[in-house]
Amino acid sequence: MQPSLQQRIRITWVVTLVVVALVSLFAAERFNRFENKLDEGDVIADLLRDSLEMRRHEKRYYVDGNPEDLQLAAAYATASLERLVSASAIIASHARGNEAQDFEEALRRYIEGLAQLGSGTGSQTNAEAVRLAGSEVSSLAKIWVQRERDALHATMRASRWQLAMVLLLAAGLLLLTFWWLARQVLLPLNRMVNRLAPITTGRYTRLQPRNDAIELQTLAQAINHMLEHIEQRERKRAHTERLMALGVLVSGVAHELNNPLGNIASSLDLYDEQLGRPPEQRDELRMQRYLRQAREETDRAHRIVRLLLDHARDRAGERLDCVSTDLRKVIDAALHWSRAQCRDSEIQVTCAGDLFVCVAREPFQQALVNLLVNADQSAGRGARIIVHAERRTMPQWNTDERYSVGPLLQQERVRPDGRPRSVIAVQVSDNGPGVKPVDMPHLFEPFYRAQTRLDTEGSGLGLYLVAQIMEVHGGAVSVENGQDGGAVFTLWLPENADG
Repeated sequence: MQPSLQQRIRITWVVTLVVVALVSLFAAERFNRFENKLDEGDVIADLLRDSLEMRRHEKRYYVDGNPEDLQLAAAYATASLERLVSASAIIASHARGNEAQDFEEALRRYIEGLAQLGSGTGSQTNAEAVRLAGSEVSSLAKIWVQRERDALHATMRASRWQLAMVLLLAAGLLLLTFWWLARQVLLPLNRMVNRLAPITTGRYTRLQPRNDAIELQTLAQAINHMLEHIEQRERKRAHTERLMALGVLVSGVAHELNNPLGNIASSLDLYDEQLGRPPEQRDELRMQRYLRQAREETDRAHRIVRLLLDHARDRAGERLDCVSTDLRKVIDAALHWSRAQCRDSEIQVTCAGDLFVCVAREPFQQALVNLLVNADQSAGRGARIIVHAERRTMPQWNTDERYSVGPLLQQERVRPDGRPRSVIAVQVSDNGPGVKPVDMPHLFEPFYRAQTRLDTEGSGLGLYLVAQIMEVHGGAVSVENGQDGGAVFTLWLPENADG
């Protein structure tokens, strides 16, 4: 059974603590040895100091003849002799051959000679013997001090290299330990991440837990359980979306076919009226025109069905054939298409100059028809509808008074050169009750109907299809209330759609 991640981390911590403890113990032992060397150096230095002090007082006695100098010289010599005896082991580590014994004998001769000089029985020969004995003592002390310093430097160099090697070994061991820990943790996680990569493409591949840590096996089981639920929900969502798409398609076909079917019925009624007259009173040209209009509306119904099918399959954007078109002609064609359902409305059209736009003509005309029919149904009988087209600077899209949807909202309102960006706006306004702010964010959702509408026949798909058509054009559609009341819907086309 593989150890858990917690156990592996504990192992790493234990190894780290052991390594740190061993390095600390080694460093402490090195420092302790160095401290002992310093203590030994102090003993040897004290011997040298005592020898130098006794020689100094000895020389002063020869100059001044003061007996106190002899006493002080004897005191320093006696102290050196006692130090030699008490620290014999330390001195033996620095002395070579019989140097320690020679040092002791020279000290004793020195002390005896000082005693004879102090009693007045000493001679010139005795004074010379004292000087020789003192010189021998100080020379040996200097030699030992030098040896002690050399040994101290050698110990420092050895300790420095040993400590460096130990630190390098400890660092290598720690790096190896953390590499092992990282491999034990990150390698299974990387394998898990690689096995999860197909999820981004919609393939819910189950994880197969290997001989990993307990935590990773538990995590893999939890992810598999989550993937199972996600897959089930995706299947349900896909099924629901297919049903919704079918409902939108069927409702959209029914909604959009109202206009051409109404026009076909009107044309056939007029044709039937002519047909009911005596042959000599019939207007053959009108009858041909009525049949031609019925045929045109039938073709239009076919195109609407095809457009809705393309949209339902998410391919409407691929099939758009945009061409540069006179915007006024597009608006006039939309008025012609909507005449059957807007018979009681007064429609006024204005264009600010000659405007050419790059659009797929029939879908864009259908968007205008939907707005005209929506204005007619919202305002009720005797509606006054104004269609106005112009070039504008790009507006503030979503404010307290205006709500907008469409990819055009993602463009910057200012060009890179600092100039404001312009757009083509086609505005359809009516004199109806307007739109409540609470309804605005939902008007372009399928099957949504505002509470302020005066009719009860709308399906709630017209504005949704308008938004979809503007989306595939890279434009936008917005809704707001006019200053004098009524709703104002605006189709926005990007400036690169300007012919």
